[in-house]
Amino acid sequence: MKNLIRKILKEETFNDLFQVKNTWVELSTSDRLELKHNMWDLVNNAYKVFPKGHPRVTNADDIHKDPEMTFWKASDHDDDPNADMVVFGRETPYGIKISGVGHDGDILSRKEVMRQCANLLRQQGFFIEASGTVSKILLQMYKCPTVDNTEEVEMVLNKPIKKWLGTVEGQPGDSWYIRDVDYDDSGGNYLTKILIGKPNI
Repeated sequence: MKNLIRKILKEETFNDLFQVKNTWVELSTSDRLELKHNMWDLVNNAYKVFPKGHPRVTNADDIHKDPEMTFWKASDHDDDPNADMVVFGRETPYGIKISGVGHDGDILSRKEVMRQCANLLRQQGFFIEASGTVSKILLQMYKCPTVDNTEEVEMVLNKPIKKWLGTVEGQPGDSWYIRDVDYDDSGGNYLTKILIGKPNI
């Protein structure tokens, strides 16, 4: 149905623009404008498990209108002409902070989007603040680097750390911390986070 609607609206598809499969392509502003509904479908699908969805990408127009969220990289691996996965982030003084991902729900798409995140985080100028399952995948499976001291984490995030924890039982890595904003109302606990990647420090 979504493909039919796009045909009626005469929207270009990912394959119309790039004619590639199994290749990650960085999207320009004009690309994102053309593909905003495809990108929104992927992001919305990935974050539908959260009551409020993605905190910053809340509709299709955010894909191309957010002045800071300018890094978008997408790929297609199946038979239909639309992208199946996307990684996106915002520009900061220390590089690109990965802000989220999108996928079509297919297990291969979910695996490949995490692989792409890991590939980016091994490059200079990319980083992510992570917790939970995402951090375990990036640290245990892909051995991504971390920022290992309070001063640099606070500098990169431009936010204070409430408490530096270092190691946390059951969690990989030794650079965990909590911030005031990370209070989990549902469980009554502070969430632990870790800064993964290679910011330009």
